[in-house]
Amino acid sequence: MDNLQKVQGIYAAFYVGDLPKILAVLSPDVDWIQYCPKEVIPFGGHYHGHDGITQFFTAVGQNAEVEQYEPREFQVGGDMVIVEGWQRVKARPTGKSWETNFVHIYTFENGLVVKVREYYNTLPMAQAFAASEPVSA
Repeated sequence: MDNLQKVQGIYAAFYVGDLPKILAVLSPDVDWIQYCPKEVIPFGGHYHGHDGITQFFTAVGQNAEVEQYEPREFQVGGDMVIVEGWQRVKARPTGKSWETNFVHIYTFENGLVVKVREYYNTLPMAQAFAASEPVSA
């Protein structure tokens, strides 16, 4: 299985909640960052190793209901796979939904993912998790 197939397998496993299948392609020392302010978005932050990834996906499941998640473009180069996509997700604590594009960058070493970087437009995410409606200028 090549790196692209492994990344596509991560998304397929995410859709059905198969964490062991995700962990199977991650290095035991994986370094994963979701660039979101953790004080506003409960699953944002920096996670290490399989225990950290388990904490990350647990926080996602407890705080977000994925309504639509579409990895749309995959670019492969050397030891990296870059994924561009779009999502619509509901914040469980508030019941508010957000939509945003995303970019995920996966870096491989010896056939396993060693680094993941997730980039989003965090404003709509933060607004969905806010207790009240955002104030307009």
